[in-house]
Order: sequence, then structure tokens, then C-alpha cells
Amino acid sequence: MQKEPSEIPGFRHTLAEVADTRISYWIGGRTEGPPVLLWHGFLGNSFSWHKVMPLLAGAGCSVLAPDMRGFGDSAKPLGTDGYDGKALAEEFRRLVAENVAGGVIDSSGHFLPEEAPEEVVRSLLDALGQEQKLKSTAHI
Repeated sequence: MQKEPSEIPGFRHTLAEVADTRISYWIGGRTEGPPVLLWHGFLGNSFSWHKVMPLLAGAGCSVLAPDMRGFGDSAKPLGTDGYDGKALAEEFRRLVAENVAGGVIDSSGHFLPEEAPEEVVRSLLDALGQEQKLKSTAHI
């Protein structure tokens, strides 16, 4: 198994509490750049993107790479509640809504929970001071 580094150049690793669940994430890049969310696959974690993240940041993007619950440094609650796709998407939406809009996170993502895409995009763009981009966002 590959050892994870304690840092990724140009990024910071931090934790947020989302509905009593600790969520770990990496954040970096240009605050005013195009937002990119890197969400790992099954049996992965945010470190899966450690080589891609600096490239995206170098291209001027704003990058957020969270560990889903049960993976990486995020909490691993017992039981099965909260591990389905809909619950994970809602957890990400809350991570963004409770932390991005409040200025804790300075980045956002392209993956949008199907039940609240406008809310997520509006919160992210408000946090980034880019409300005008909402009108031209094609994937809403």
C-alpha cells in the first residue's frame, strides 16, 4: 500500500464537521479559478488525486478533494446509514453549504447533487464572488 504524504504542494488538508460526521478534505488552487471537485471512487480516498490536484491548480483551477465518509481521514460511523449515494451527495452538499459559503473552504466542485444543484452552485459562486457565472452555468 502506498504511503500518503503529509502534504500536497499548494494544498492544505483540513477537517469539517458535517451533521456530526468528521469529513476530511484537501483544498487548493486559485480561489477565482474554475471550480473542480475531485471525488474518489470506491476503496479510494482523496489522495487518489494527489498527482492531478497540483496540475489543476497550476492550470488556474480551484480544487476541492474530500474523503467520503468511511474513507481516508473522514469518520467511519458504524452501521450502514449514510453510506448510500444519495446520502453521500447530501453530505457533500452540506459540506459546501456549511463551510464554503462561510468562507472556511475557498473552492467548489463540478459534481452537483441532483436534488439541489442550483443551491450548491449559488453557494459556491457567492463564496467565490462570482454570482454572474451562475447565469452561464450550462449544467443546471
